[in-house]
Amino acid sequence: MENDNSTKQSNASKPMLANRIFYTRPFKMYEYGSQVYDAKDNFVFEFEKGVSKELQKEIIFSLNSLDNEPIESINLTFFEDRILNINNENKSIICIRGWGNLTGIGGYNFDYEKALKIQNDFRDWIIYKLSTQTTS
Repeated sequence: MENDNSTKQSNASKPMLANRIFYTRPFKMYEYGSQVYDAKDNFVFEFEKGVSKELQKEIIFSLNSLDNEPIESINLTFFEDRILNINNENKSIICIRGWGNLTGIGGYNFDYEKALKIQNDFRDWIIYKLSTQTTS
């Protein structure tokens, strides 16, 4: 049995994963800050402190690419007890965000299960997109 700190690769090996993504490309960041938004201005994730601006730009470029542009210098996983954090070499680099927008009355007002599925699918898609050399 795995403990709560077990590391997971994602189940992102499915090529059709992009069809399940709720958010819309292109993703963007503003000049200052580490927050990332989709084309509809949904707050979708945030880079953790210590992630270089160069790597942030490379990740955004790769996520926006129609073909996969994997970043070979990273090894992405997540911990079972911290499913909204994407790790590189066991250090969190991305935190999936937007729960309030997904579940709030002023937002999409989705139930817990649907909102969690959206966030988990998005996490898996990010890992797939940044780690796999194939077409999306």
